[in-house]
Amino acid sequence: AYVWKGADCIKNVGVATEGTNPSYEGGNAPSEAFMRNRDDSEGTLKEAATYRAKDHAYVNPSIEDFALAIQRQNGIVTGFTGSNQGVSELGGGFIRPPQTGETIWGHAIYCVGAILINGKKYIKFINSWSANWGDHGYGYIGEDYFTAGYIFNGITLVDLPNNWNQKDMYE
Repeated sequence: AYVWKGADCIKNVGVATEGTNPSYEGGNAPSEAFMRNRDDSEGTLKEAATYRAKDHAYVNPSIEDFALAIQRQNGIVTGFTGSNQGVSELGGGFIRPPQTGETIWGHAIYCVGAILINGKKYIKFINSWSANWGDHGYGYIGEDYFTAGYIFNGITLVDLPNNWNQKDMYE
């Protein structure tokens, strides 16, 4: 799915509070019934019908812009280009940009934080590959990923003003 189109749908159709669903059912690929399991209660449907985000905003694919937008808007949906080797080589959810000769693919993620690890800047993201992947389901994309051009524009929802303070963007 196109992430940018999803932001238009969220803005125009409405969204309800929703928990994160695991991508795997008992460690296996999910069944259609599992993926269609949802809360159709009257309260949830009413909330979905009445909520509207003010708009969505694009975030330039730089680590600094991502960090600031996460701090101000509490998260970004983005996509990245990866390779199986780049995702598994470092372990612990740390990924590296694809290298020449590797088969590449695209994936969407939800960025939730900006952190410093050993003096290096990373964007922390939650992944849909289950809590058994990476750092309990979280991963880390370093500045090299951004400078190599493997991160797409991010999208964040712009809603009520967030009274954020000017603290350091990195934990």
